[in-house]
Parts: sequence; structure tokens; C-alpha cells
Amino acid sequence: MNEILYLAFLSLVVCYADYRMTANNMGAIWNGIGAIPSVLRGEAQLPMQHRLLIPLICKWFCGMQKSPQGYYNVYVRLRFVSIVGAIYTSYWWFSTVMTAPLLGVSALCFWFVLAALYDYADTYVEVLFFALALSVMPFECGIAIICMLMIPAVMNKETALFIPLLAIAHGEYWMGFGAMAVGVAYFIMIKTHYNEAERYCEFFMFKRNIRTIKKTLVNFVLLNEYMFFFSLMLFSIVIYVVGIQTLLPIDMVMAGFVLLMLIPSMWREIRVFSPFMLTFIPLVERVL
Repeated sequence: MNEILYLAFLSLVVCYADYRMTANNMGAIWNGIGAIPSVLRGEAQLPMQHRLLIPLICKWFCGMQKSPQGYYNVYVRLRFVSIVGAIYTSYWWFSTVMTAPLLGVSALCFWFVLAALYDYADTYVEVLFFALALSVMPFECGIAIICMLMIPAVMNKETALFIPLLAIAHGEYWMGFGAMAVGVAYFIMIKTHYNEAERYCEFFMFKRNIRTIKKTLVNFVLLNEYMFFFSLMLFSIVIYVVGIQTLLPIDMVMAGFVLLMLIPSMWREIRVFSPFMLTFIPLVERVL
């Protein structure tokens, strides 16, 4: 009972912090609630063109609206529900792999607050699906659950294709290949249905990140998003090197996740690395 109340408190804190941190970005046409009308019309730019889950849920409750504000009430409630769901499912996962799961979920919530910058509810849904998939993998019915999860998971965000890799790393080969088939089938369907859209930012973001870092260094500020990013990278490398003998196959998969996300992402938007925390936090506990 105490755990449930503590998780409820953490959920309220993260919901409030997320709302305050992202309020000025709500309505931007490239992401979050601002992108919903263009996604539903099939006119959104990549990568939002593929992320149909939240827009379709909003349409289910609100119908087609001309402006993002028509989806506001449903969207905000959906974002808060996704935060709560991510926290509780993450606690379930941490309970199976950590001796101090409440400390683990507290660290994850600290990460959520640290990473809140732009209006992206799909990040919390992404963590929810990753945590749920990791939790059910050992079950006999896991293969059926994972394959069913893949449909909404890839509709939410393309990074869900790492879930089958986690299953394979866990030794569940049929589960992994089955889930991968579901995910790939979805993207084939989407590519067939929609004309390929332009990206609202280039795919290879290394040069843009370097340019932005140089500008940041001109007016050096200790606590900025790039400092958080480099701190995460340095700490992760240290933990992986020190704990090399305790690494699990899923740790290697999620290290690959981070390396892949370095290509298309603005590094200052550290929210894109959120699923990595689900395996990194237990690894820190094992090492320390």
C-alpha cells in the first residue's frame, strides 16, 4: 500500500513538472498536440507521420478537429495517464531486477523531470511499452502479449522495433522474431498508404549538434541540456566499463539503442534516451 501511494505521489510530481516545463511548446506544429491535425490528415512531416497512436486516440474521443486546441482536454489527460502508466509499469519491471525498486523508479522520475523540454507525450508511452515488454518476457504467454504490444507500440514510435531485439537478447527467439515481423508489417503498411513526407529536420544530425554545441560554448552555461547529455554519456561509459562483468545481453541492446539515437536526434533533447534508463538504472545498482 505504501508503494502504491509513493508511486502516486511521484506521478503527481512528474505530471506537474512536465506540464510546467512543456507548456510553452504546446501547439508547435512539429510535435505533440500541435501535430495531431496534420497527422490525421496524412500531411505531417517525418517522423510524426508514422506516429499515429496518440492522434488516433484523440480522434476517437474528439472526432476530427480543425485546430489542435480541439484535442486539448483529451490530449492532456492522455499525457498524464501515460506518465502514470510509465511509472507503475517501470516499478513492476524494477521489482523483478532490483533490490531497491522504489529507488529505481525515483531515479527514473528524476530523469523524466530532467528531460522534460518539449511536448512529446509519446516518450512516456514509449517507456510504458518498453517496461511492459521487459516485464512480461519471462511469462509463458509473453510471446502473445509482446506481439500484441508491438502494434500500438510501433504506432506510437518507431523505436519500438528495439523491443523484439530485447526479446531475442533475453533468449526468447520466437517472441523476438514474431514481434519484429509485426513491427515491420506495420511500417510496410504505412509506407504503402502514405506518400513519403519530408522530415522537419535532417536525419543525420551530427553537424547540427556540433554547431549548436559551439554556440553554447561561446556563452557557457553550466546547467544546460548539452551538459546533461555529456554527463549522461560519460557516466554511462564509466558504468559499462566498471560493470563489464555484470552486463546482460539486454544492456548491450540498449547501448545500441543509445548509439543509434545519436544519429537522428538533437542531443540536447535527452528524452529520446528515456527507454535506456530501464536497463541502465538496474545496471547502476548492480555495479554500485
